[in-house]
Amino acid sequence: MAAEQKVVATVLSKGASSVLIFFVTLTLILFLVLRVFTIDRVIQMNMEIAILAGHLVLIFPSTPGENEIGCKIVSIALHLFFLACFMFMMLEAVHMYTLVAYVVKKDGLFDRKVNLAIGWGVAVFIVGVSVGFEWAHYGAAYHCWLRMDTGVLIAQQLPVIVIMILTFTLIEAAGNAEYKPLSGMDKKQLTSARFSQRTNLIIMPMVYAHWILGTLAEYEQNLYLYSIFSVMNGILGFLIFSFHCSNNQQVREKLSKAVKNLRGGV
Repeated sequence: MAAEQKVVATVLSKGASSVLIFFVTLTLILFLVLRVFTIDRVIQMNMEIAILAGHLVLIFPSTPGENEIGCKIVSIALHLFFLACFMFMMLEAVHMYTLVAYVVKKDGLFDRKVNLAIGWGVAVFIVGVSVGFEWAHYGAAYHCWLRMDTGVLIAQQLPVIVIMILTFTLIEAAGNAEYKPLSGMDKKQLTSARFSQRTNLIIMPMVYAHWILGTLAEYEQNLYLYSIFSVMNGILGFLIFSFHCSNNQQVREKLSKAVKNLRGGV
């Protein structure tokens, strides 16, 4: 890529990452202010933290020619954070399925600690195995994204594809079958789970598409792919903010109450 094109590509990718970071950070702050720490919210929060961390890494990349070890660390960090993001989306689908399919009455199958251990633990294990076999192939001569011409490609793509298949299978199973309701179901959690069931069908493909586009843009050094990647980042950030806020029953109630109080004050 010519020097002037590289400057444009860098501005596009960093600007787009900044937009996504803004929306995801806004989402995290809103839930912290409202003090919503339900199990489903903790799962979503860690998904947001993972994708936020990934894009923070993209904003401050290591220069391959100047710092080879730093470049490898950036590449490994990107692998870890994006894989963790998909893991927590799958755990959200598990949580949603156990409620919509009336497996449990409330709070899903796993508690907060178990969800955290599975989400981050599986991601760390897979990336650790990959690094053990493919350390030399993390980082590249002209970029620090994940390489697409080595075994790292299999290590990054295969687990994510399996995770996505499992996630969509859970969503499909929860949506199409008729289950006998349990007495004493938490109706608020059930409503939120049904919302998540639909929005996950949008967010997960968007996360995967923007991740692939970013990887291809860096690997191919293609300005057009950088442009599409930039647009998708902004859309994805807005979708995460709007869907995660609207899906949560407590947020809907608290925001509705705040609006009523403001109208009453006026």
